[in-house]
Amino acid sequence: MPKSRNKVAILASGSGTNAENLLSYAREKNSFEVACVITDKKDAGVIARCEKFSVDCFVVPFEKDREVTHSSAKKIHEDKILKILESHDVRWVLLAGYMRILSTDFIKVFWDESLQKSKIINIHPALLPSFPGKDAYEQAWDSGVEQSGITVHHVDSGIDTGPIIIQEKFERKKDDNLQSFKARGLEVEYKLYKKAIDQLFAT
Repeated sequence: MPKSRNKVAILASGSGTNAENLLSYAREKNSFEVACVITDKKDAGVIARCEKFSVDCFVVPFEKDREVTHSSAKKIHEDKILKILESHDVRWVLLAGYMRILSTDFIKVFWDESLQKSKIINIHPALLPSFPGKDAYEQAWDSGVEQSGITVHHVDSGIDTGPIIIQEKFERKKDDNLQSFKARGLEVEYKLYKKAIDQLFAT
């Protein structure tokens, strides 16, 4: 059984392919344990994927009404997530297609003084610092680059600016369209997140 310091939560907003990749790898490896998965979308595909692995998946939607400012709604939302993470003794957070920007206060909870980095990890579908933010595959495709890539990095208070753990390139082929370009990138994502896990949780 992995040490509690390697107990992780996965945050995901969408179909959950990267989350399933991590859930499968956790079952295969003995270096980390997925304590729970959290999604902000009631209809996220990741919910069904968690059922296959008998891992608790918590739906915590972002809710904002006219009487609450966006910053207040964000704090309420993140506080709900933090309570779940604390109750599950989560030490690391792995973002897998999580489409919300985490606040500085949230990131501070997972700041590790010895590492001088946060213990929140993100995967980004570009070779950072190129093409940060949303729609990175589309950004790279539209730019006409001959090579793109994937980055796994620690999260900081910037947009995809945290310390890089690992990167890997993939080629843009002459007969590519955006769909095939993204499909090749996704294959790299699945492999690279596992490589990053091996580095982070080396025993």
